[in-house]
Amino acid sequence: MPTAAGCLSNKLILTGVFPQAGKTQLLGVAPAASVGKRVSILSSWNGKPVASPTVQPDLTFKATVPFPPRSLRFTNRATYIAKLGSARSASLKFARRMYTTSITAAGRTISFNGIVKRPLARRAEPVTIRASASCSAIGAGAVVATAHLTSSGSFSTTLQLPASLQNAPAVYLQAQTRVRQNRLSNKTYPTFTLIRGVKLSP
Repeated sequence: MPTAAGCLSNKLILTGVFPQAGKTQLLGVAPAASVGKRVSILSSWNGKPVASPTVQPDLTFKATVPFPPRSLRFTNRATYIAKLGSARSASLKFARRMYTTSITAAGRTISFNGIVKRPLARRAEPVTIRASASCSAIGAGAVVATAHLTSSGSFSTTLQLPASLQNAPAVYLQAQTRVRQNRLSNKTYPTFTLIRGVKLSP
């Protein structure tokens, strides 16, 4: 598993959220000198702590917590916040149409896995994955892979970084596709994963 990189260096950031096996999976990165400390993850709808993961030697942390209450689960009220000492992360919303479930790397070869929540487009839409050397440049980043959705909405692809990113200390990735707003609609609109960064080995 590659080391995660946040969009802002040396900050407390929740970098990922996705549902898996009936639970919410939360990922994050912590500032330098945080190794071994416990991060408090709070549910914003009631301000209560739901997990207290330990910061690992690579400055990442992760937690598995229950889903938000069903009445709030798909609203903007279902968010999570991380706290470490006086540091506080931005809130991260649970309800999304597109999630990154895992990123693995071997050298400059990266495997990207994710899922898109229904309703999907009536005609199959591809998933495109962009990569860049910074979060701010992801919109103009190179398309490094195209994946196809399964009938369940999952996708998986393995990609090689382009020459322009081969020597970058970190790379940032984002997937995009198009989905229907609801089951009665034919019109599609774009949806994206959260930007996920990974540090690359020398």
